[in-house]
Amino acid sequence: MSSQQWHDINDPGFWRKPDKDKPAPESNKPPDAADDPPPEPQKPLVKLSEGKFVPPAEGAKINKKCPVQVNVEYLDDSAKSMQKVTFSLHANYQDAVSNLSHYVDGFEKNGIAQAEMTMYPPPEYKEGDSVDYFFKAEHIRGEKIIDSEDLTLPMETQSIILQKGDYDENGAQKYNKEQSGDNFKPNNAVKKLQGNLITTSFLPKGSDDGFFGDQTDKAVKDFQGYAIKLVRMKRSLGKTENTDEGLNQQSPDGIVGEKTRDELDKWLSKDWIKPIPTLRHGEYDDTGVQNGKGKKGTDDHHQGTPVVEAQQNLQKVEASTDAAIDGWFYDKMLDAVKLFQDAAEKGEFIMNGVLTVIGENLTGHQKGEVDAKTQEYLKKVVDKTGTVPKPERPKWLEIAEQEAKRWAGKTEKEISKSFNYHKEVGISLSDLVGTDHAWCASFVNYCLKKANYAAFSPACRAKAIATDENFVKVEKPFTGCIALIGTHHVGFAYAVHTTKKVPILLGGNQSDQINFTAFSESITYFLPKDFKKPDKIPDLSLATTTELNAKFGIALNIKGGDVTR
Repeated sequence: MSSQQWHDINDPGFWRKPDKDKPAPESNKPPDAADDPPPEPQKPLVKLSEGKFVPPAEGAKINKKCPVQVNVEYLDDSAKSMQKVTFSLHANYQDAVSNLSHYVDGFEKNGIAQAEMTMYPPPEYKEGDSVDYFFKAEHIRGEKIIDSEDLTLPMETQSIILQKGDYDENGAQKYNKEQSGDNFKPNNAVKKLQGNLITTSFLPKGSDDGFFGDQTDKAVKDFQGYAIKLVRMKRSLGKTENTDEGLNQQSPDGIVGEKTRDELDKWLSKDWIKPIPTLRHGEYDDTGVQNGKGKKGTDDHHQGTPVVEAQQNLQKVEASTDAAIDGWFYDKMLDAVKLFQDAAEKGEFIMNGVLTVIGENLTGHQKGEVDAKTQEYLKKVVDKTGTVPKPERPKWLEIAEQEAKRWAGKTEKEISKSFNYHKEVGISLSDLVGTDHAWCASFVNYCLKKANYAAFSPACRAKAIATDENFVKVEKPFTGCIALIGTHHVGFAYAVHTTKKVPILLGGNQSDQINFTAFSESITYFLPKDFKKPDKIPDLSLATTTELNAKFGIALNIKGGDVTR
């Protein structure tokens, strides 16, 4: 007897004829979205029309940019904040239409959205063949996507030459000129040139007024001067590099012909900008290499002499008076850069001996770096023969400097032959010589009195300043405040040692002299209570005692043990 396999009718894959009299069970399945009625189409809010290419005055060319535009009409006020229109480039070549995958955005202004499209060749294009270009313009809430008029390339072109005195529609409108004549150049020719010079950092933003005046003439010559050379700089890198080929022209002439226009297009395509590298602390140039500050080809090296040029200009504006012109951006140059930038941020410089507002403030720069903005501003101040206003320093410090120069390293024995700081402040000690005649406090009080400030009492005791009610403690030291070393010595805070990072004091009774000495002991800082601190007073700069003593003609008296006695 053969075996028989029974199947449960509920097994998957088993089917039975439904019972006609039995109602179908209700489905627990949620309603399918496809069964829902289609959503109401969004009401169009924008209408696009009259898309067209606007070739430049010299004509459109393959692989060159060509302006495009489309009219924009808002059908509802709610759409006026949605100004973006997307353009896509297409080509009809040998009866085959292709999307060239080139998309750019334009934004509506005064009823027109404009952009620039690069006229890329279609696939399999052979040079000299005819191509019909068109673009599609689309708005996110537009009535429909529209096709532009065709533009057939290559087209007959003419060489448009731009030079000083020319203007376009924008210049004619702004300066009330006739839109005719030899100097009138239609199709925004001058404004487009100015826009490209702005993009490449040869013109400041906002100077594209459509008139080829002095500023544009200078910018064109500036561009040509750099383009003739082979040094280039990408916007994203901030470092210079060399190129194989420059503008084939002997010298800048300010005339924008085909060569200059093509070179400018090359700069735009490669994202090159005016090659002014950003200089930072620790970097050096070719002169720095010669001076042993580093090697060529490192991340800190700049080709040419940009550091030297910056150092020279900083000296011309008197931001730096004692920094070496050595091609190395180090501590003294950093101090000078910050001092210059402080003045430039306010736009105030000394002109013909008078503090003058020069009408422009330095903005958008990196503090402590010599970036393009700082370098351009620095050159302007140099051209105007301006100098940096000197930060106000306490008068007593100037007197201390005068005394340091006056005695130029002479010892206390020599000074005592003709002068006695003790007597000058009312102390009856016969001279400055010896431990019992320590004169550091008398020197400080002499300088204070000459500057019309009260002395602390007794005037010959350093520690007396800490308890004198006429003096207050200072938390953060600055140039010229009074420094108490422990309880045994006092002098004026002058700088911070470049390598030791400890304060350097200008004081008397330091190795039996008036000199500059670094101290690593505990220091407390004070000021006269009635001293009104200026808004701008210099912080302690970096220096070495060797540099400072040499600057004041001080041959250091080498003395063992406690230099203050």
